[in-house]
Amino acid sequence: MRELYRKTFHILVIPIWIPICLIFSKKITFFLFILVIFVNFLVVKRVKIFRPIYPLIYFLERERNLQRPAIQSLYANLSLFLVFLLFDQRTFIGSTLVLSLGDGFSTLIGYYFGKVRLPYNEKKTLEGSLSFLLSSFLALNFLYPTDLALLCSLICALVESLPLKVDDNFSVPLVASFVLSYNS
Repeated sequence: MRELYRKTFHILVIPIWIPICLIFSKKITFFLFILVIFVNFLVVKRVKIFRPIYPLIYFLERERNLQRPAIQSLYANLSLFLVFLLFDQRTFIGSTLVLSLGDGFSTLIGYYFGKVRLPYNEKKTLEGSLSFLLSSFLALNFLYPTDLALLCSLICALVESLPLKVDDNFSVPLVASFVLSYNS
């Protein structure tokens, strides 16, 4: 049940960066990113001032990350910050949607309904990867031509499924940004 809450939070909170990027100036958005990343870093380091919010963080965190709570959130925020700095607004929006929806739905579907394990990564399922592909494609198809939306979704679903040392919350937005910007 924890995974359901965690990924629902993931799907609903990460896209908050989109209206921030659209409403505020680049300078204000830059400083908001710096502030969020700084606070996120302090939470990971378990600074005592954040003790009142730790029950919520521990509730939403994976068991394996309890020693470094909110580390995956830090990876996501750092990656999206890099995308914000290096790419245009449309690419930022697309990458944010891929991370939020693709990664979120892949975990939910894979965790609760996944039956077929991927031969190259036993931790991932075919059903989860297909849900990543579908949810990312549906979101990107509103912003990009169908062929580019499909290409980006395929590549990011593959990257998310690989047993890499780099956290997918960091790698997926960057890969999506390169694919979307290179081909648009």
